[in-house]
Amino acid sequence: MQEIRAAFFVECEELLESLQDGLQAMQDGATDTETVNIVFRAVHSIKGGAGAFGLDQLVMFAHSFETVMDELRAGRITADDNLLALFFQCGDLLLDLVRAARDDTELSEDQLAPVLKQLGEAVDLEPEDEEVDPAEFTPMALSLDLPGLDDMADLAEVGPPATPRYHIRFSPQHDLYTSGNEPLFLLRALRDFGQAQITCVVGDVPLIDKYDQAQNLLTWNIELESDVGEDMIREVFDFVDGLCKLSIEPMPQTGTDVLAPTLPDLDPPSAEDALPPHDTAPVEPAEPDPPAPEAETT
Repeated sequence: MQEIRAAFFVECEELLESLQDGLQAMQDGATDTETVNIVFRAVHSIKGGAGAFGLDQLVMFAHSFETVMDELRAGRITADDNLLALFFQCGDLLLDLVRAARDDTELSEDQLAPVLKQLGEAVDLEPEDEEVDPAEFTPMALSLDLPGLDDMADLAEVGPPATPRYHIRFSPQHDLYTSGNEPLFLLRALRDFGQAQITCVVGDVPLIDKYDQAQNLLTWNIELESDVGEDMIREVFDFVDGLCKLSIEPMPQTGTDVLAPTLPDLDPPSAEDALPPHDTAPVEPAEPDPPAPEAETT
C-alpha cells in the first residue's frame, strides 16, 4: 500500500510539471485545444488518484479547478489575463495540497476559501444583456403562410442530443484489497461524472468451512449517464489496473432526437356525426284504394 501511495505522489509531481508548462504556454499566447487539454488532464488525473486514496480535500479542490478548465475547453469562458492568473494560483495551491496529503496533513480552509470563491465566480458570471436602441428596432411582419403543411415530416421538432450512457462492470481481485485500495472511492469518482446507478452483485457465498479469504465475491454494475467520454472513465481505474476485471460498454440511447409534433385533441364524435349527412325526400302518405263496385241484383 505504501509503495502504491508513494508512486501516486511521484506521478503527481510529474503531472504538476505538465500543468505548469501548459499554463506557461497559455500565458505565452498558445490557444490551441491540445494545450488546454494538457492542463485539464493533469488536474483530472490528480483528482482521480486522490479519490482512490480517499484524499477528500485534494479531490474537492481539483474538482473545482477542472470544472473551470472544462468550461474553457468548451469555449464558454475565455482565458484572459485574470483567469490565467487564477489558474497559476490554483496550480500553486494544488502543489501545496499534494504535498500536504503526502505528509498526512491538510491546508486550512482560510487558504482554500478565497481561491474556491474565485473559481466559482469564473463559471457563474453571465454576460449582461445588451441594450437595444428603440430607434434601431424595426418590427417585422408575421407571415402565416406556412409552406409544406401537407408534409408532416417538416413539422418534426428536433430535440437536444441524448447524453451518452455506459454500462460498467467492475470486479475487484483479491490483490486490490491487500494493496489498500478502496472500491468506494472509485465509485464516488464515477458518481461525480454524472447520473450513476450502482448495483452490487454478490456471488455465490460458500459454506464457512469452504470459504477462501482470497476469493472476491463482490462485483459492481454501474449504469453511468455522462458526457465525459470513455477515456476519462477509464482513468478512474488507472491506479487499480491489473487488480480488477473491468469492462466499459456504451449503452444504446433510450430516447430519440426527433420528437413527433403535438396535435390538438379531437372531440369524440356525437351520435349525429356517426353517419355522413344526406338529403332525405319527404314521405307522402299513401292514397286509399277505391271502393269495390256493388253487385247488381235481379
